[in-house]
Amino acid sequence: MHGVRDVHADPAVQVVARVHGLREFLGQPVGRDVERRAGITACAEPPDRRPGGEMEGSRGDVHVGYLLGDRSASGWWYYFPIVLAVKTPIGFLLLLILGTGVCWYNRSKLSYGIPLAFSLGILISAMTSHVNIGVRHILPMYAGFSIVAALGLAKLLRWAAAGKLWPGALAAAVILWIAASTTLQHPNYLAYFNEIAGEHPEQVLVDSDLDWGQDTVRLARRLRQLGVDHVSFETLNLNSENLERWPGLPPSGDIDLDKPLANWTVVSPSMLVLGLYQHDRKVQNREPWFGRITPVERVGALLLYYVPSGR
Repeated sequence: MHGVRDVHADPAVQVVARVHGLREFLGQPVGRDVERRAGITACAEPPDRRPGGEMEGSRGDVHVGYLLGDRSASGWWYYFPIVLAVKTPIGFLLLLILGTGVCWYNRSKLSYGIPLAFSLGILISAMTSHVNIGVRHILPMYAGFSIVAALGLAKLLRWAAAGKLWPGALAAAVILWIAASTTLQHPNYLAYFNEIAGEHPEQVLVDSDLDWGQDTVRLARRLRQLGVDHVSFETLNLNSENLERWPGLPPSGDIDLDKPLANWTVVSPSMLVLGLYQHDRKVQNREPWFGRITPVERVGALLLYYVPSGR
């Protein structure tokens, strides 16, 4: 068979990603990297696992990004600004805006411009990258932004010291907001999203921003409590044999989007929306079976579904 040219028409790219509120979407026409991730090769063979457990088209092969329901191998110039907007406490963003104003007002002084220039240099450089898979790639910018936000807080406190009431109240409210927003996220710090992302952050970002295999220890503990002896579960970066050795998951198998293969199924939002569950490419533009039922519980970002035998 000759190489497939119409990527958009191929069912491997037309992924339905809906888990408890995930929106349906169709993959857009993309480049050869996404063709490889979807398993579209010169022979049009379905994707498979490599001997080491690595998924064909996974991180060692290409970098496919996800943003607001879309997938892309070329990325989006606005990816990291959105990441900054939803992965940062809103209180911090407010102080950052005020601090930026302070820096502009004092722009004749080099010391005010250095931290802002440091962070904006990282952010603007990242916006030219085609690798859009997580806030971790721009984390150093928070060093400079923290200094700028502190300038904003200091400005509020100076206004309060001058006898104005509202700046002191605003400063206290912002600090409490930041503390509450991060404390309530415990222990899911890697998957932190602020209030802008809403109840379903998986509709905005996945991968290392939400679900990067960090919940497997808690999942193993919960499955032992439930007495689960077999589970359908796949996750990014880790294979089932290693997960059985540590952290002690029960034997696990692949997830079939057409039907449950075990009583317990654990769904990774990242695996789903990136199209990594479609091993045999038989699921086309239709909803996976677990999109029609409610998960019994969540472990971090992971969704747990239970289907009794015989159903």
